Amino acid sequence: MVDFAVISVLERLGFADILLWLLTFAIVYGILSQINIPKNSRETQAIIAVVVGFLVLLSTPAALISFISNVSSSLILVGVGLLMIIIFLEVAGLSKEVVTKIDEKGNAVTEKVSFLSNHPVLFTLILLIIVAVIFVSSGGLSIVGFDLPRGFDVTGTIFIIAIVAAIGWMIFGETKKKK
Repeated sequence: MVDFAVISVLERLGFADILLWLLTFAIVYGILSQINIPKNSRETQAIIAVVVGFLVLLSTPAALISFISNVSSSLILVGVGLLMIIIFLEVAGLSKEVVTKIDEKGNAVTEKVSFLSNHPVLFTLILLIIVAVIFVSSGGLSIVGFDLPRGFDVTGTIFIIAIVAAIGWMIFGETKKKK
């Protein structure tokens, strides 16, 4: 007799399922190869990793699979966006000359420091905010047990808050300079 639950899981196989399977396979295979169990048998390690990957795939709820798919696609987009921002910052020449040491003749040896390494706390804070927005936008709060009101747009709300914060920073930054 055929189990219809298995058939329905196999019918909905898509990118998210393949991604979850690959992630599980890679983690299990990596662990098995690092601890060398079973001894010197890569084929057996691969078979065990494949089976565990399918077992995880068959027991995972659909909400978790869609969450992993949304987070992974958002992280790829954010990674590409951050890479472009870094390229534009470097092209714009926002690097700063910093004296690193004094040589034997008493001359200062300078080194160019990029904008991002010059402001590591700000960059880390921005990355944490981006990760939190991706988590909430992908439905992470519902997995944890919190439900947002229907129709609530997290990304739009964060964007509006960022605009208000930037305007406030511009206004209060100008008043500090005038004093």
